[in-house]
Amino acid sequence: MNRTQQTVYIVVLLLLLSSAHANFAWGQGKLGRVRDAVRHSKPAKPVQNNSRPSDKHRDEDRHSRRQEDRRKGQDRARKQDRHQDYHRQRNKQSRRRDCDSGFQFRIGRSFAPAVREVHVIHHDPAPIIPTPVVVQTPEPVYQPVVASVIEQPIVEGDWFVESADSFAWGVRLTAVGGTDFDNIAHGSFGLLLQAPGGPGLDTSVTMLRESGMSFRDHLFLGDVNVVYEPIVTENFRMRLGLGINWLGDSYGGDAGFNMTSGFDLRLTDRIMATGEIDFGSVGDTDITHAQISLGRALNQTTEWTVGYDHLDIGGVTIGSAFTGLRFRF
Repeated sequence: MNRTQQTVYIVVLLLLLSSAHANFAWGQGKLGRVRDAVRHSKPAKPVQNNSRPSDKHRDEDRHSRRQEDRRKGQDRARKQDRHQDYHRQRNKQSRRRDCDSGFQFRIGRSFAPAVREVHVIHHDPAPIIPTPVVVQTPEPVYQPVVASVIEQPIVEGDWFVESADSFAWGVRLTAVGGTDFDNIAHGSFGLLLQAPGGPGLDTSVTMLRESGMSFRDHLFLGDVNVVYEPIVTENFRMRLGLGINWLGDSYGGDAGFNMTSGFDLRLTDRIMATGEIDFGSVGDTDITHAQISLGRALNQTTEWTVGYDHLDIGGVTIGSAFTGLRFRF
């Protein structure tokens, strides 16, 4: 190996080490940008004053501007110190800690069986009762007695439609997992408690995990909403609600406001289309979440589902495909 080859190898090695150090030091990745967007809002632009001060107050304006410049310089220095401390803490923890995992619970919609009454009538011949025969009388005629029996109504399950007179709450439990086919994987759990045509409670928890060449990151995202079903038909159900969003990781947590809407559309006896969309905020930024899926009923309580999930937090977009199971009670 000559000196030229040795020099080339050393330069390439130094470039790789510097790139890995930069990625590790700054925690580059979508989840890191999400965290920065949530917890570091952009400062508002100062309002420019085009009016010219009068000669009488010119000295006072100059003095106040000098004081304001000194105060802004002190604030900028304090912000830089806090920013450096924040990244030093992230680098220390990411070297000695692996990503945590968690369980997530997501609320789904309610579906209860309808009751169909089927009256079945059985005709069973009654036993023949002998009658005494009197001499010199015509031969007696035996008349069989037929008894009618009405059985109890037969209940046939239908996991989509609930009786209009029922006040029972339905439960839907969802467990899915997915990936964006790059570096981010997620798992989600949801739960929906819903009175047919009435109020309900919808909640979900999602864990996002990102694995890069020199770093690993994770965070938890969830919501809790109070919902109401304004539309309930044989094949379509819709809900609207208000609640809160929350985001948590190893550095703390943030919360915000949320508006949600969801629907269930039965396409066939076994195929169900389900969708939901959320608009709100978390920390210092906005959040938009949308999900659409198709499910096939395996039996009266279990459904296999596949779909697509779209998440936008502070301009950082994560789109992923998922699959899992839903349980309806």
